[in-house]
Amino acid sequence: MGRKLDNVISLYLSGVVDGHVLPAADKYLAESYVDHLAGGGRDEFVAGFQPLVARYDDRAIRPLRGFEDGSKVFLHSYQSFGRGQVERVRVDVFDTDEEDNLTAGWSVTMPLRPTRTGCSPIDGTSVVDPAAPTARNKKIVEAYVAERPGDWLDPGFVEHGSAAAGLRGIAMVLGHGDFVVTLSGDGPTFDIFRVAEGRITEHWDTR
Repeated sequence: MGRKLDNVISLYLSGVVDGHVLPAADKYLAESYVDHLAGGGRDEFVAGFQPLVARYDDRAIRPLRGFEDGSKVFLHSYQSFGRGQVERVRVDVFDTDEEDNLTAGWSVTMPLRPTRTGCSPIDGTSVVDPAAPTARNKKIVEAYVAERPGDWLDPGFVEHGSAAAGLRGIAMVLGHGDFVVTLSGDGPTFDIFRVAEGRITEHWDTR
């Protein structure tokens, strides 16, 4: 785990779990920070979490999957407020500057709910294999989203999401090792794929 990912996790643990949203935003978000999906900048980030922090004393954020790809950072997290009174799943992609400040974001949050397959949207493989071929795995996912051929799926494929990946085409592709993440205009939607030995083995989404 690199410093960029450390900063993203610290933004949530220090800012939301510990209840110091504004100081954490001041520390980790650049003054020019803008979220391209949620809209607004640093003030809006604070305003989005401050009511939850004020209302619920019991707060938990669990990083599920995360990696760095160049200047960008991906984090998939589970968030709970009030001992599960509010449960949700969030995907963030942040861009960073040379000092690892978070300069831009793309974020999607949805309530935690069962999937049609019966799998949880937060379970499954969480540890990234950095030795897996990132460039090859990105191409596999791009081909799958564009063509959706069944032979890209492993026989033991596990669906943790809605199985509707990439309906509107891909706007962004990130990856590290065996994990590849795409952002599409469908909603918008983040799709998270795990690829092993040339086949897609798991899929999650947040829309």
